[in-house]
Amino acid sequence: MKNASVKKKFIEELEKTPIISVVCEKVGISRNTFYRWMNEDFEFRGLVEEAMGMGIRLVNDFAESNVLGGIQNKDPGYTKFWLACRHPEFRRPHIHIHNERETKEEYDRKVKLGAERLKKFQDKWFKKPANEEKQKDVKPTKKKKK
Repeated sequence: MKNASVKKKFIEELEKTPIISVVCEKVGISRNTFYRWMNEDFEFRGLVEEAMGMGIRLVNDFAESNVLGGIQNKDPGYTKFWLACRHPEFRRPHIHIHNERETKEEYDRKVKLGAERLKKFQDKWFKKPANEEKQKDVKPTKKKKK
């Protein structure tokens, strides 16, 4: 009967924290015990898989809200990350060439085109203040030796 209550607690914790070793420690069982239960109790295994999925979705939602918060704070790193993962025009091309007929030159052209599109986007949305650009262009003057 004690195992049933520990298994139930395990499932509840796994929904919040989808990391097996952390949950094992929280409920006071070894990982060996967990894996033995997984092999012996198919109903438990199904509940674990379901709880793990729920926990992963919870963490993903939390992480995604952090990314969106970064975008709202106008952090270019979060914006680049979001676009690279979610927007087809800003995705980085894969290094592995899937099309065997595609030459290295064609692949390099696609990479260059993607970089140009990203640069245009950055220039449009993340412009530096005018005085900052002018300061860059000013060359330091050399001091004359006396």
